[in-house]
Amino acid sequence: MSNHPQTDTQSTLLLVRKLGTAPLRDRHCRMPIHAFCVTETNRLNASANYLLVKANKLPARLDTCHQLHTILPSVQPHTCLYQALAITSRRAAEPASTARKIKCDEAKPSCKRCVSSRRVCGGYQGTASLTCYRPNQLSARDPREGRAFQFFTEMVGPVLSGPTDSYFWTHLVMQFSHFEPTMRHAVLSISSLYEEFARGSRITRQVCGSTFAVDHYNAAIKHVKSASDEQMILVLCVLFICIEYLQGDFDAALQHCRHGIMILNDSSRPEWMCQYLVPIFRRLSITPFFFGGGEPPKRLPQLIGFETPMPSEFSDAREAQTVIDDLLIRIMGCLYDGNDDRIAVASLLDDWASKMDHLERALPPSATADRFAICGMRFKHKMAKIYIQKQKSHTEMWWDQHLDIFRDAVNLAEEAFLLSTGPGHQRIPRSSFSFEMSWLPMLFFIVLKCRHLKIRHAALSWLAQLGPAKEGLFDVGTLYRVGRRLIKLEHDVSLDDDAVGLESAVVPPEEKRYFAFTINHELEVISEKDGTVTYRRQAKFLTKDTEGNVIAREEYIYDDNPRGRNIRIPPMRCAYRP
Repeated sequence: MSNHPQTDTQSTLLLVRKLGTAPLRDRHCRMPIHAFCVTETNRLNASANYLLVKANKLPARLDTCHQLHTILPSVQPHTCLYQALAITSRRAAEPASTARKIKCDEAKPSCKRCVSSRRVCGGYQGTASLTCYRPNQLSARDPREGRAFQFFTEMVGPVLSGPTDSYFWTHLVMQFSHFEPTMRHAVLSISSLYEEFARGSRITRQVCGSTFAVDHYNAAIKHVKSASDEQMILVLCVLFICIEYLQGDFDAALQHCRHGIMILNDSSRPEWMCQYLVPIFRRLSITPFFFGGGEPPKRLPQLIGFETPMPSEFSDAREAQTVIDDLLIRIMGCLYDGNDDRIAVASLLDDWASKMDHLERALPPSATADRFAICGMRFKHKMAKIYIQKQKSHTEMWWDQHLDIFRDAVNLAEEAFLLSTGPGHQRIPRSSFSFEMSWLPMLFFIVLKCRHLKIRHAALSWLAQLGPAKEGLFDVGTLYRVGRRLIKLEHDVSLDDDAVGLESAVVPPEEKRYFAFTINHELEVISEKDGTVTYRRQAKFLTKDTEGNVIAREEYIYDDNPRGRNIRIPPMRCAYRP
């Protein structure tokens, strides 16, 4: 025999063999029982002790078979292992008739019976305690930081999402910003820029906000360069886009958006990211829809692998929002990437409208915010119904066949306005700036493409009254002034006289129509000698000659106060309504 047992199981089986003169078999145990001399028994005891002390292995618990007084192996919990080994060693050297069972009383940290009988009790096997990781919570370094953070928590975060789900801004961003310095710097910058904009300040390239906002933005950029967590980087990407929106830097915002989509396509895609981050980037990627029907100046990469199937029914407004946004992305693929998917998408658009009808009927009367959001979704659906029929080569007269859809869309804007001012309007968040683009670009699309003057003028009026002063890249002051100038150029009428005679206005011919416009996103600041300051932006209205060549009409859009209207129009890139 070898000097030491190979395993704890082998050692245990050797220890349970009873001394005797002939092999026996217990009716409760199929293991044969062999006879051993005293020398062999002592060797077995030494082997068990070696296994216990040197090899750091414990044999299985040993118990007594009361029928034949035979020690049998038994694995049961709550037993003092050292006591079991001591009992086994003693009984292996004594006659079977003297074997006595001492039950462990399960006292902790040591068995009381072992202690009272002066036996050595090794106690119980220790259990690893659970450790809770508790990151260091950040605190404000000065009262201004504390105030800015509180202002974001109470005034900014709840309204940045517009009519969409606000959980990202009110929960996820807030959780990150309590422990991540980079996130906190970005939040403080957004809070400061938002407050400046809401108070009427204009943020331009020459005047890019307070030093407080700029310093925290620079600090966030400095920290993110060493970040490796892709999930935190994606959240920061959204916050950086928000900062560039507030600063009016069009190119920087699109650059952050482009990088975010590329990272998202290569990400590990955890569930929370798909639920809260993907919808935001999906809506960002349909920004080209808001460039007036022309080829967007800079295409964004497509989201890959995030398609949303059509459910059997919509469980809530958020699910309906996700599906209509996904359908808009598929329509963009048909328009710009040559995807032959129009028939299937057109069928899904009809299916979406049917399911939306069921969802809206099931809403309680108090669901004012959901009904307001549904108006915006239905507006998107109307635009999608037009775009799905659009071909790359067509004249501007082609849009005239969709006057009924334009009229229905304007009626949806009126319905949304009544919801925002009627009973229960407190449930609809009011803000000066919204990260999400909603009513402003959609209504301006009708101003640009609908040549029925009454519908066109109604869209322009609701543009000035519905929604915040700025949505994403677009602001009311600029779009309203560009829309008025466009109507003047195409219809030869002035809206300064309250637009009398809208019904009898002549539809402009093809050669007088402008198919798109571009605008310099930089707001020029002009300082006069007398100390007064004026602002202007350069715009180009694009048309085509008879041979299809693009002709650009360049003009300056000045920051004058439009006359003849009772609507309060803010200046360009400003939230203040005089």
